[in-house]
Amino acid sequence: MTMINIDNLKLDAIAREVQSQLSGATSTNGKSFGLSKCRQIVSQSLFNKPYEEIKNTLLLDDSSEPQHPVDMVHLLEYGSEHILTVNGCYVVCTANGTDLQISHNDIEDRASALASDKNTSVNHVILPQVLCPEEWEYEEVVALAKTMGYFNPQGSIFEQFEKLDTEIFFGGRHCPYDINGDWMGEIENEASDYYERVQDGDEYEKDSYLDTVIWYPELIGGYGGYDGNYELYVTFRELCCANYLNDATNQWSIVTGSDMAIIDFKM
Repeated sequence: MTMINIDNLKLDAIAREVQSQLSGATSTNGKSFGLSKCRQIVSQSLFNKPYEEIKNTLLLDDSSEPQHPVDMVHLLEYGSEHILTVNGCYVVCTANGTDLQISHNDIEDRASALASDKNTSVNHVILPQVLCPEEWEYEEVVALAKTMGYFNPQGSIFEQFEKLDTEIFFGGRHCPYDINGDWMGEIENEASDYYERVQDGDEYEKDSYLDTVIWYPELIGGYGGYDGNYELYVTFRELCCANYLNDATNQWSIVTGSDMAIIDFKM
């Protein structure tokens, strides 16, 4: 089969033209045709494949893929959609509402088969829905998982908070308080408000919802020269930027405000 150069086709320009032609129309789920949806329509029409798979197949050079000492298979859950990745690279998605839609059971089977083939297990990840409604693309979901650290060999700091029977030490001080129980709901609400304000023409710092505070680690006995109990405020963005330090002690470093702190997760 002759490979078509997607750059020459200017897929985005075609998708925008399709979006213009469909202005005022709605899909089967009652939603308008956003650019993301139109990209899928064009990709399916030209290649019979999802937009993200076309980009990975035709635009990415194999040498650009990150190398991993151990293969990682992730099944990302973003709302009602599921995206399968291997070593942080898109493989397939459920593609709900399109001609290429597959069931949740089908993608689970594919994930299990890939994991078995690579002698590893499937990592199931639920992601907060913080991308622009109607306009997000599957590759952006993969990028979100990468930002949160899920494709790092040591995993994500968010996974550490999910483990039971773990004691947290912040800057050497015992921290009795975990990450907020409904932190996903909190940042999703902030993201929703942010996009509504942007749509209304209000000017806000780009992606300001990332600065939502989702952890209030109160330290008993003082911290940083302060006596008594000391409460800090850690944002989603700061946790996404956490750096893994030590295998033996499961240490991470974060910068919160102007201070850097070491976090230990001890079983």
